[in-house]
Amino acid sequence: MENLKELSIADEGEKLKLCDHSFRGCSSLTKVYLPDRVTNVGISSFRDDVSLKELSVNESLKDEPGIAELKEILPDLKVIYR
Repeated sequence: MENLKELSIADEGEKLKLCDHSFRGCSSLTKVYLPDRVTNVGISSFRDDVSLKELSVNESLKDEPGIAELKEILPDLKVIYR
């Protein structure tokens, strides 16, 4: 998945949990949209995604391990809480 540039998960469907290391190492990933049906974001889900510039998530996910650690790893990341 190293050539993946954008990730947008469909709004419709059952609740979804992102496992630890789900998208780790997607170095070309620049933009991520996680719909409200995503209820958990595991540790290091986006670690080593050095090109990530924008992340859109439900505000209820701001303290999830995989989101909280990004604030430290990627200080210039624009996080949009909805």
